[in-house]
Amino acid sequence: GVPKEGPIAAKRQHELIHAYAACVSYVDAQVGRLLDGLEAAGLRENTVVVLCSDHGWHLGEHAAWGKMTNYEIATRVPLIVSAPGLPRGRTAALAELVDLYPTLCDVAGIAPPGHLEGESLFPVLENPASKGTGTAHSSYARYRARFVGHAVRNDRYRYVRWVDRTTGDVQFEELYDHENDPHERRNLAGDPDYADDIGAMQNLVKPVRATP
Repeated sequence: GVPKEGPIAAKRQHELIHAYAACVSYVDAQVGRLLDGLEAAGLRENTVVVLCSDHGWHLGEHAAWGKMTNYEIATRVPLIVSAPGLPRGRTAALAELVDLYPTLCDVAGIAPPGHLEGESLFPVLENPASKGTGTAHSSYARYRARFVGHAVRNDRYRYVRWVDRTTGDVQFEELYDHENDPHERRNLAGDPDYADDIGAMQNLVKPVRATP
């Protein structure tokens, strides 16, 4: 019932949001059943539990429905880690899902293999006030994968660089100030007042080689 192009009727939008919320409630109930099962089996204090998800989902934000953008809402996901001996708390530290593997190794006292790309979040689990690695990266290809958007996020900004994969040339840039624009509605990449900030964010993006 969703058109391939054009606006979605308001009634259908409400139905989609209702269904999405119902899905979240259903998953939440299953998490409760899992934790209750661990408790009943006497395993809760000897088990590491991680709750995470695939990348995020638009429900009309930026006129998008579904996944596949480089905005914050499409790359931010829930991440909860519970392990014996670790304190409870919330953190503002940035993380990437590739960080989970080395994190679980540290929590379990296992030496991580050398080929891992992520960094352990164990220091953040021990002290939620710590800043962690300080950045998070993501990439998404568009237009039959010819153009790739490479995004980097720090504690204030999200920067996106769109590159033509056939030439390696930068086609477009985006910069969003989460301190003043948490919903990413104003692209500041061309604002001279943010020239130093965009320069610092540019240096955080790894160079991309052309792949004709």
